[in-house]
Amino acid sequence: MTTYRARVEYTAGGGETSFAFNFPYIDEDHVKLYIDGALDLSASVTGVPEAGGTISPSAPIPAGAVIRVTRETSPGTRLVNYQNASTLDEATLDTDSLQAFYLDQESSDTALEALSTAGATTETVEAAEGNALAAQSAAEAAQLAAEEAQADAAASAQSIGDSAEAAEAAAVEARAIALQVQQAVTGQAIYQGTFDASGGSYPDDTDPAEGHLWRVNVAGTLPAGGVLQGDYIFYNGTDWDIWDNTEPQSALQVDDFDGIHVEEPKVGEYDYSLSLPRTRRIETIRAIAGAGTATVELRHGTAGSLIRSMNLSTTVAVDSTPSMTVPTGDRLYIKVTAVSDAANIEVWFGG
Repeated sequence: MTTYRARVEYTAGGGETSFAFNFPYIDEDHVKLYIDGALDLSASVTGVPEAGGTISPSAPIPAGAVIRVTRETSPGTRLVNYQNASTLDEATLDTDSLQAFYLDQESSDTALEALSTAGATTETVEAAEGNALAAQSAAEAAQLAAEEAQADAAASAQSIGDSAEAAEAAAVEARAIALQVQQAVTGQAIYQGTFDASGGSYPDDTDPAEGHLWRVNVAGTLPAGGVLQGDYIFYNGTDWDIWDNTEPQSALQVDDFDGIHVEEPKVGEYDYSLSLPRTRRIETIRAIAGAGTATVELRHGTAGSLIRSMNLSTTVAVDSTPSMTVPTGDRLYIKVTAVSDAANIEVWFGG
């Protein structure tokens, strides 16, 4: 059973007049009552900020309704605004640090919910796990920053003129981290399925909602950059983000030969250089697979002009002599179009 820090849930028996909660809060307006997912704007809170209390619905609740009592500590508005020459008392420092600390707890709850409810498909589980791990890491950073903000502000309180600016900077940093976590997980990642990126455009979703997530099953180049099989495409509400989830590759150089080495290759594209610093003459190509088989294409330019296609098999080198020039500024990369049990592949070229 998932244990949350700033929310409780009930199934209504019918006729309840209040619901208890045991988490602390700063302001009664931060405690929210949701009935079957709908916010009760007129619910009233009775309690002690340090210990919790009860919240009463504005109208009778039918039996079987899903009740959620949660805390939302003003994620978009600062509760404290430091001013030069002001007095930094305990209550002001507590309010500022508690806002960041509570936002951290609320973000962690949202991440835990994403992980516990994402069980429909393997892809959904992967998306939720990635979302939860990212949120957990950022939430830990937010908590640490909040503690540092309070310590810095208290230590500098003897010099009021300077301490206000120092406390402000530290507190802003803590709030910024907490808000990034909140934005990353609010609404959760809504998995939309797999996506073929070879067409060069974003998913055909005319009105994407914040949090919509796709997993790339065919590599391609999107306006924000190249994506490989296994990467994720995420709509953040105003723009598209790419989450890199692929194995790394490395550029190699021996004498006059350059190379691209890929561990555990998947179908997709692997760059030698996004922009060649000088014109490159390619007279000879040698490629090899450490195990298994793979079909590999050496390409260049934004249009992906083919230099040579090669079928690789275990420990058997494939040589080719294309004799061509790749101009300065061109993208130079290999494209893996098929792979089977290949532990790694290397493509060497020189001239």
